Amino acid sequence: MENIIYDVYKKQTDFFKTNTTKNNEFIIQKLKRLKKEILSNYENIVDALKKDLNKSEQESYISEFLIVVEELKTILKNIKKWSKIKKVKRNLLTIFSKSKIIKEPLGTVLIISPWNYPFQLCLVPLIYALAAGNTAILYPSLFTKKINQVIKNIISSVFEKEYVNIVTYEECGYEEILKPNYSFIFFTGGVETGKKIMKQASEALTPICLELGGKCPCIIDQTADLDITAKRIIRGKILNSGQTCIAPDYILVQKNMEEELIKKLIKYIQEFFVSDSYEQNTKIINEFHFERIINLLKKQKILFMNGKIEKEKLFIPFALVKVDNFENILMKEEIFGPILPIISFENINDEIKNIHKLYKPLALYIFSNSKQNQEFCIKNISSGSVCINDTIMHLVNSNLPFGGVGHSGFGKYHGIEGFNLFCNIRSYLNTSNQLDSNLFYPPWTDKKIKFLKKFTRTNYCKK
Repeated sequence: MENIIYDVYKKQTDFFKTNTTKNNEFIIQKLKRLKKEILSNYENIVDALKKDLNKSEQESYISEFLIVVEELKTILKNIKKWSKIKKVKRNLLTIFSKSKIIKEPLGTVLIISPWNYPFQLCLVPLIYALAAGNTAILYPSLFTKKINQVIKNIISSVFEKEYVNIVTYEECGYEEILKPNYSFIFFTGGVETGKKIMKQASEALTPICLELGGKCPCIIDQTADLDITAKRIIRGKILNSGQTCIAPDYILVQKNMEEELIKKLIKYIQEFFVSDSYEQNTKIINEFHFERIINLLKKQKILFMNGKIEKEKLFIPFALVKVDNFENILMKEEIFGPILPIISFENINDEIKNIHKLYKPLALYIFSNSKQNQEFCIKNISSGSVCINDTIMHLVNSNLPFGGVGHSGFGKYHGIEGFNLFCNIRSYLNTSNQLDSNLFYPPWTDKKIKFLKKFTRTNYCKK
């Protein structure tokens, strides 16, 4: 199996050395063909996501298909501007030089994508990697075979294998796929796997981007509009049955508002699930995660559950759970499922101390109409991103960089940040031979130093 990945890797690196992938017109034509192929495969994409994850057409369209198409539009519109050589100002020491910033591709990159958004989180990093001029190897999740095949069909109809190739888990295990000396590794997934990838990448000093997760808090103060707050939290949490890295993981609400909030949360759960819950809900990906979530629900104070657990369908209904403190097992790890714990508070400072005991989240959600309270939370709680009076929606704006901090990951993408992520930002300085000053050559005489201090206005007073 090792020979497979080394053979793929060698062909990719050889193709990169031809400089074909560095040509903007070549890239644009390829990305236009990719967009056309994605549009023509809409039904196949939706059908595959339904078979792999039981995703509805609406959810597949909004959270997978549309995001990829919109990112492609953004890249095609901006690629020439983003890749342009940028002139920068000279300073006194480089007055006889021209300075520029050049963006060059890194080389052959490995993109490891997860199972929860298998189409979006495979294609979006890919199109940024290609826009920057790299060749790419895709390594999709072993749990989403149907959509993997659709992606493979799309990719093979647009790209030469030495340009973009897909290697599956069946062809090459995790240990083998990481062995070549890639120019860059982009990984989306869990913290523990991210640590292993980072450790192996460090052996070859391979730069990486880790898009992980974490416990994303929803903080609700007394100024919040509880009706719209409940509506937007439930919308964000039910997406993909809570199997979303930026899903609201738990609620912190002021004590005097808790009862009213719970009523409104239940109202919107019932309103959103108007028919059979299973038909509307993404399934839990496999038995391991099903049992993990079920175990989290044991001995919990369940306030509301919108259906019954169906193991044969890997279905767990949405559950609101009352939690007394941060010692509860639900507060020990990212839930990544359809469970929403609620904790009430009287003093937000005490809760911020508890949040600090957890790893930094990928997203911080604040529901408040008080600018003072919003700024207080932003200042005192670090996170990959912040979303005020909404959930999830910051992800869909391609002008906003997306990524984590600390244990929720590092490296930002989307928009120009996505392009820059896959580039070497290269400094360029060209000094004229027409003018040459002895000031910058030894011997370092007192006269030279005195002149330089005066010239650069850095005279100082002796004590």
